[in-house]
Amino acid sequence: MHRLNCFPHYYLILEWMYVNKLLFFIKYCLWLFVVLCFLYIACCSSVTDLFFVTDLFICFCDT
Repeated sequence: MHRLNCFPHYYLILEWMYVNKLLFFIKYCLWLFVVLCFLYIACCSSVTDLFFVTDLFICFCDT
């Protein structure tokens, strides 16, 4: 009976660890996106082409 009581607690810990990793991954992706946007604006100063990834790479190649 005691062993059955421990199981849900263990499951909650695993779930929390998974959610924590997922949140970290989302934060990392957002941070990376923001940094790339700032670099692009600083480099190309053309805000209209901000969403064209090819322009981003061309811009970095030209410098």
